Parts: sequence; C-alpha cells; structure tokens
Amino acid sequence: MSKIQNFEEVMRKKWNNLSKLEVVIFKILIVLVLGVFIFTMGVEAGDAVYKALN
Repeated sequence: MSKIQNFEEVMRKKWNNLSKLEVVIFKILIVLVLGVFIFTMGVEAGDAVYKALN
C-alpha cells in the first residue's frame, strides 16, 4: 500500500510541475495565435483600404 501511495505522490509532484510548464506553454501559444490572427487581420484590412483608395 505504501509503495502505491509513494508512487501517487511522485506522480502528483511530476504532474504539478508538468501542469505549470504546460500553462506557460499554453499562454505562449495563445499569445502567438492571437498575434498571428491580429497580424493577418491587419494585413487584410490594410489590403482592403489600399484597394479602396486605388
């Protein structure tokens, strides 16, 4: 029983460390996706304005 409890405790610690790392990676991914999305929207808007002016 104690071996299983020790294993669960080790896995829980590893999961906590992994989850923190995953949260950081997830935040970076969200920022990157938003950045690309905003950039493409800006390019499309700029293209539309350029076409409208010419």
